[in-house]
Amino acid sequence: MKEIKYSLKIHQGIFDDKTYGVYVVPNYNENIEYQVISRLESVEEAQDIAKIIIKHFGNRLINSQEPIIISSRKNELDSMISDISEEKQEKIIIEKISETLPKISAKQFLPFSKITRNTPHLLSILALAIFYFNFSFDFPKWIPVLSDYISGSKFDKIIFAKWFPFLILISIIIVQIITRIQNAKFATFRDNILCLSIKYNWRREKFSKLFIETLESSNYSWIRKLSEWMYKLDSDSLKEIIQRNAGTNPDDLKSNYDVAQFILDEDFEARIHALYFMEKEKDFASSKFSISPFFFLLNNKRIHMRTEAFYSYGMIGFLKCSFDALPSKDKTKQRRNVFLFSLFYELLLIGGALIWSFILNPWNSVWGCFGMILIFASSLIPVFLWNYKLFVDNQGLPKAMTWKEIQGDMQLIKGL
Repeated sequence: MKEIKYSLKIHQGIFDDKTYGVYVVPNYNENIEYQVISRLESVEEAQDIAKIIIKHFGNRLINSQEPIIISSRKNELDSMISDISEEKQEKIIIEKISETLPKISAKQFLPFSKITRNTPHLLSILALAIFYFNFSFDFPKWIPVLSDYISGSKFDKIIFAKWFPFLILISIIIVQIITRIQNAKFATFRDNILCLSIKYNWRREKFSKLFIETLESSNYSWIRKLSEWMYKLDSDSLKEIIQRNAGTNPDDLKSNYDVAQFILDEDFEARIHALYFMEKEKDFASSKFSISPFFFLLNNKRIHMRTEAFYSYGMIGFLKCSFDALPSKDKTKQRRNVFLFSLFYELLLIGGALIWSFILNPWNSVWGCFGMILIFASSLIPVFLWNYKLFVDNQGLPKAMTWKEIQGDMQLIKGL
């Protein structure tokens, strides 16, 4: 992979509120931009920040002399989504939040609801256990209808080895279909969030309040305190940072509180900006939108990281966080190591169970060998390709944020 270089831009922020930001445009795609800092009160302030960037991070830039200043910008929202009224958009958001919560109401028959990303792995673990411990039993006579056909038959590892390759292949196909459908819903959810934040001026506080109200109305009020801790400015961890740097001087406390509020607002705009420009990435596809945009929007990990960096190293520390998160050759190498671990895990677990099943119940003849190879490849290659795109290329994720900034401790990023 070639080293990525960036050019600097200064223009109005993504919200039409007379604030400005500094952004970088990668040399591999001029249609996208990544936010370095926003919520600046004037072009002059943005130019001062650009000078700091050029001085300390000029080696990452194509042109380290002057940033490009753009007088105005225009946001393009999905026309069908933007035509929906604010009240209806809010109802849609509530419905989508409710869908993410576990259901505790009346039982429904949902044949594929129990099939998750873990199903192929659990099937493989079950197969390895049956093969290793030589588990077997006789089918009971009391099973309705089927007892006429299987009563007296014996279930053992040979029988399971016969059907396991088909079970694992079918489960992986179903998981891929379910994942793509869920990702497409996430992409639509993203459009709703962008419309509410850009067109109707919703901010973090309103989204947080809506989330808490939805929890309470859905019989999940017991985690209200948890949600408040996660999404409010005055969480204990952010208070600790403010007070540690303010000492006992009330003026310092107010000044640091204002800085924290700036970082909070800047973080929200950065997340909306990232969601907006994801669609302009060359590898974007709605079926591969890999995270819940709502939980990504409210995650506060980036706030804490930048607050700590600012109080430790000043503005340079804040800007360094932004530049360290940008796509780079080194970050690709690090993510490739994560993918190699995933590759080894899938190959050892699913691949090992498949090979063992073929050893116990081989498919004789040339066509049988071809069939074994085809099922082995059809089961593993789609998983490898999906995880490579996700872990290495960051497909379906905001590319200018680290995984820690994207998901915090919530594990939003999941491979197949």
